[in-house]
Amino acid sequence: MKDSRSIQFTQGLVRPWVCLTEGWAMVRGRYWLFVGIATCGMLLGSVVPVILFGAMMCGIYLCYLEQLKGNPVDFRRLFDGFQHFESGLVATALLMAVSLLVVLPASLSLSGAVIMLPLFIDRGGLTLAFGLYLAVIGVFVLVIIVAAIVLGAFFMYTFPLIAEHGLSGSEAVRLGARAARANFWGTLGVMASQVLLGMVGVCLCYVGAFLILPITMGAVMAAYRTVFPVQVSSDNADPSLAVQS
Repeated sequence: MKDSRSIQFTQGLVRPWVCLTEGWAMVRGRYWLFVGIATCGMLLGSVVPVILFGAMMCGIYLCYLEQLKGNPVDFRRLFDGFQHFESGLVATALLMAVSLLVVLPASLSLSGAVIMLPLFIDRGGLTLAFGLYLAVIGVFVLVIIVAAIVLGAFFMYTFPLIAEHGLSGSEAVRLGARAARANFWGTLGVMASQVLLGMVGVCLCYVGAFLILPITMGAVMAAYRTVFPVQVSSDNADPSLAVQS
């Protein structure tokens, strides 16, 4: 297991559109293979989300890492993510815990609006009550989307770090969050493109989400490689890359 303190990252180099272009170029030659890898990994990870999600995400990014190296990518490589099962589990648990801190208050607010609906009907009529309810639903959905993008940005580099460097879950979360903060707007843009394009794909009979997934995950991998370039030995390291605060 590598010491996270020895892993350097760059600052201010992430360009969302460039990452999307590089993501497509990364998978273009083996597009349908990566559709299968990403789709299978996400579906299996969703069966028991907290338990399997981390291992599947690590497996997906292991395949992308092999593609970046120019090595042959085999579908079975996806299941090598179970080598990082414990780290992936810890990282996923931390992601879920932070997500609950945001989603729970929003859900309680929505429940409160539902409980108060009869009062609005009595005072303002059905039309006003329905309008207010739609407004609350709209705000709730907006909060969830914004939270997914922001939280996703801070966790975007977590699973690639585990896959490439074998970091523990907590180390990968901390280092990934520092790197995301140092590259905040670019990282946020990449995650926003992944979430929004995924939503568009879902609207296209859901199948579109799986077809766009290899490209958006490729964009994440392109951003990761920009932020965490191939590491050199400490003797030859460029001090300007060591942005660890």
